[in-house]
Amino acid sequence: MVLPLAYPGSLGNGDLLANGSVPLTGTWDIGDFRITNISLLAVGLVTPLAVIHARGAAAMQIDNGATDGFTFAQSAAKSWAWTALSAGSIMSLQNSTLGIGTTTPAATLDVNQTSATGATPVLRLNQVDVSEEMMSLITTHGVGNAIEDVGAKTLTVTEFVKVTTSNGTRYLQAGTIA
Repeated sequence: MVLPLAYPGSLGNGDLLANGSVPLTGTWDIGDFRITNISLLAVGLVTPLAVIHARGAAAMQIDNGATDGFTFAQSAAKSWAWTALSAGSIMSLQNSTLGIGTTTPAATLDVNQTSATGATPVLRLNQVDVSEEMMSLITTHGVGNAIEDVGAKTLTVTEFVKVTTSNGTRYLQAGTIA
């Protein structure tokens, strides 16, 4: 069976066309694959709720036909994961922001612990390669920069930031400089 061609943009206004010129009408069911005339695609279910709606434990895989790519799959109850098909694969978001726990990120990465009683850290870093640093901060050092040079300045400690390491809880000094 030959499936219809999909044309983006002005050719059919984004509709799925049966032969390149006639818009698809009705609903097509091909096993667990469903295409409706309202531009919805369902895989593994009957009633799609989005433009592409897939149902199944391994809901989606994107690859290059070889070993590079990612699978979006359920990893446990109420838990989904993007998993690389090969070691060293990189996924990047370019020219965008990412919000975790927020729909309005105010920074390139905005992580929001939304529960005051969640008892969960906002960020956890696990560095298994002990020959490498835990974190790399890349910026320009200097007066008024993100990493402030000490120079003749004095730090007045006004608070501490609680950090837990494998050796226990530690406190980083924070405050004002003059």
